[in-house]
This record gives sequence, C-alpha cells and structure tokens, in this order.
Amino acid sequence: MLNKIYFSLICIFTLVSLTAQTFTIDGINYTVTAGENVQVAANNCYTGALIVPSNVTNNGITYSVNSFAVGAFRDCVGLTSVTIPTTMNSIEFLTFLGCTNLSSVTIPNSVTSIRTAAFSGCTSLTSISIPHSVTTIEHPAFSDSGLTSITIPDTVISVYDAAFRNCNNLTTVVLSNSMSVISNETFSNCKKLTSVTIPNSIKGISLGAFSYCSSLSTIKIPSSVTSIGNYVFYGCTGLTSLICDIAIPLTIDSNVFFNVNQSACSLIVPETSLNSYKIAPVWMNFNPIQSSLSTNDFKIQKNVILFPNPVHNEAVLELKNSDSSQLEVSDMNGKLILKKSLINNSKNTIDTSNLPKGVYLFKVGKSVTKVIKD
Repeated sequence: MLNKIYFSLICIFTLVSLTAQTFTIDGINYTVTAGENVQVAANNCYTGALIVPSNVTNNGITYSVNSFAVGAFRDCVGLTSVTIPTTMNSIEFLTFLGCTNLSSVTIPNSVTSIRTAAFSGCTSLTSISIPHSVTTIEHPAFSDSGLTSITIPDTVISVYDAAFRNCNNLTTVVLSNSMSVISNETFSNCKKLTSVTIPNSIKGISLGAFSYCSSLSTIKIPSSVTSIGNYVFYGCTGLTSLICDIAIPLTIDSNVFFNVNQSACSLIVPETSLNSYKIAPVWMNFNPIQSSLSTNDFKIQKNVILFPNPVHNEAVLELKNSDSSQLEVSDMNGKLILKKSLINNSKNTIDTSNLPKGVYLFKVGKSVTKVIKD
C-alpha cells in the first residue's frame, strides 16, 4: 500500500514538474531546458512579426533564450518576419519549414550553424543576410525557398547536400572562399540561376551540383578543381560558354554534360592545354575549343587601350590616332553583339552591363582584344 502511495506521489510530482517546465509569454511558448536556460517551444500557430527576446522572466526567474526546439515554427503560414536574439548560436532542424509567408529574417552574429531544412519551403523569403559567424549550412536548409540571390560568407566551411535545391527564383550565387567542395545537388533545379562565382578554394564539384540549371549560360571552373562528379551540369540546356582553368583535362563521365549542346558551347582553356582538351574524351565535344587569355591579350596595343579586363559593368576604350573609330563586339562564335562609334584620341565608355558572362572579341580596325565579362 505504501509503495502504491509513493508511486502515486512521484507521478503527481513529475506531472507538476513537467507542467512547470513550459510557459508562454507574449504569445511565445518556452520550455525550460537546463538551469536558467529556455528554448522556444512549438508555436505552430504564431502569426505576424516575431521578435524573439534574449531573456524572459517567469515566476521570478529570468531565463536566457538560447535555442529553438526542433520544428518550433514549422508550417506557421501566418509568420511574416523573424528577429533572432544574440543568445542563440544555431537555427535548429525544421525551425521555419513551410513558413510560406515569412519574408524577412534577421540572423545575429552569434549563430554558427543553420541546420537541416531550417528555411525549406519559405517561398516568400527572397533575400537573407548570412552573418560572418556562420560556419555550416546543412541540407536542405534553403531548398524550395524564394531566394533570388545568395552570398555565402567566407566563414562558411561546409554547405551540405541540396542546401539550395529547387530555389526557382535564385539568379546569382557567390560561394565562400573557405569551401572546398560544392556538395551533391547543392543548386540542382535552380532554373533561373544565371551567375555563379566559384572560388579558387573549391577542389571538388559533386554529383548533380548544378543539374537542371537551365538558365546558366556561362560558368568558370577554377584551376583548383580536381574532381567533377556525375551529372554536375546535367540538363543545363542554356550553357553556351564554359571557361575551364584546369591545366590537365579531368577524366569525367559523359553524363556530366548530358543534355548540354556541346557542339554549340565554347570551351575556353589554358593556352598550353589547348591540344590536350581537343583530344580528351567528353571535353573534345565542345565547339569551339579555344585558349584563354594569355599575357598577349592584356598588353597595351599601339593605338587602342582597353581596360579593365576582365570587365564588369563598363569598359573604357581609349583611341590614340587609330585608323578606325568603329567598335565591333562579337561573341566567340563570331556573332555580332554590339556596334558603336568611338571618338578618336579620347577615352570612350562602353556599357557592358547587359552582356551575359562570357568571352568576347572587341575589334577596332585591325586591333582585336579578347575580353572576359565577369
């Protein structure tokens, strides 16, 4: 009998203790985790702008808010914005998964990791600033989101598989200089992606990393890359120019460029590697295959000076007693892109902002300069 009473008292005490562990302040649910720390608990019906405080007080005890529970705001379709406190160092699994009206997120410099599917399916989230404290972005942290551009800061060492897969509005990507690998399907099916900056730190591009990026027209592979996995550019039907700085052609499977019209896609390689690429399996299918800019391409010519090179939004072309004042810009297939009259013995500004990334020929009279648009 005594044992039954003792067991009943333990159950009542446990129930009271568990009840005391959870409380709500200003519409946000919290759970005490350890000591004077709490995590933001499940809040699946939260609406409007969420400002998570750094600390909260309940029953005379002040707690530090230092984490999210797994899926804390999952499918909160009424959630519109989030401000995260500096007391947190991680955005947990599934925290904002499926928050389709979430359009603004402020992440503090205390956060070091963005975990699995944290913002997956946030279709109204068009931009986000990842702070320079973040070192890890897990899979698929931003998949199926509304991001239009992303800059991954240099503090980020690892971006896991499919982190940005199916981001249908993503157009521009700048990768971290601390990353060594572009993981499996990282940007797969980002159909509007047109610009990717791959840093010299990258050694491997893994399976399907850019598969089905059908708007990607030009991409540059740095000399640091030592491996290219299967299906990396599978379905990149818009690819018309590939710049590859790798000195010795890598052995790759034909599926790397499956559904790419290689016969209408130029391949720009180091000058000393030109003949090697022309006979290398898979690489030999590109047309034309040409050498990249050599030191001769950058020299100041007698009557025509063009700078900078590579060019971004505009080039300056200076004529000095030139025998011609007509500029013709064509792509590497010989198609005329731009025609412009210049002023002799003067500096002329050429707007290149509308030119897609790639390699172009700038011709003035007999002077031809090969120019990279980055």
